[in-house]
Amino acid sequence: MQGADAQVSSIGTSIFWIFGGIIYCLIRREPVRASLERRMLLTGVISGLFVAGIVFFMASALKYGNASIVLTIAQMSFIGTLILSVIFLKEKLDAKKITGMICGIGAILLLSF
Repeated sequence: MQGADAQVSSIGTSIFWIFGGIIYCLIRREPVRASLERRMLLTGVISGLFVAGIVFFMASALKYGNASIVLTIAQMSFIGTLILSVIFLKEKLDAKKITGMICGIGAILLLSF
């Protein structure tokens, strides 16, 4: 509505996720073979579906709402990421993660008003 281009936003988000993932793997020095294990591939596919959903719904929502609100709400994928990491990667859900989630959700809610 304010001139935000949905295609540019989608491409920008995609490029960030691709290069962000590569940089993350290089920093963590993850071995390539660990990334090819079934559990890691499944997690990657599910995470990729979440990212694709974010990009698709964000681009669609930009047709109907302000970019400052739409883009903020679109970033709530971290909730799904936490749930997947607990289920598939058996990460512990501790007080720091719960506090972080509450703060993140609160920040998004405040930004969307």
